[in-house]
Amino acid sequence: MFYLWYVLIFLRIVLVFSSIRIINQYEKGLVFTLGKFTGIRNPGLNLVVPIIQRMVVVDMRVRTVDIQKQQVMTKDNVPVDVNGVVFFKVNKVDDAIIKVQDYEYAIAQYAQTALRDVIGGMTLDTVLVERQQIGE
Repeated sequence: MFYLWYVLIFLRIVLVFSSIRIINQYEKGLVFTLGKFTGIRNPGLNLVVPIIQRMVVVDMRVRTVDIQKQQVMTKDNVPVDVNGVVFFKVNKVDDAIIKVQDYEYAIAQYAQTALRDVIGGMTLDTVLVERQQIGE
């Protein structure tokens, strides 16, 4: 009986420590209670109920995605090798996690498609002259 109290006290301590989540200044956390979105947690010390709640932490800093080198046909049927870099920042954490399965992959694919579309609608001379405008 005496050991039972020690076990109960130990389990309570473990429960308290497992409910503590620390979110860094550049992150935000989404809390799901039994699978349903229940709120956004800001940086600092946060508590979640173990087993019942789960927290997904999202980086809010500017991120980069590399667009791999690929061959694109211009409007005048000249093959051009292009690559690029996309800079993005998550503004709405709940939309990024709940509405999109993998937002980084989605942004990379969208940027790759947009780059192909822009270059495919231009002639080779235009691509060479207006590189700055294409980048924007």
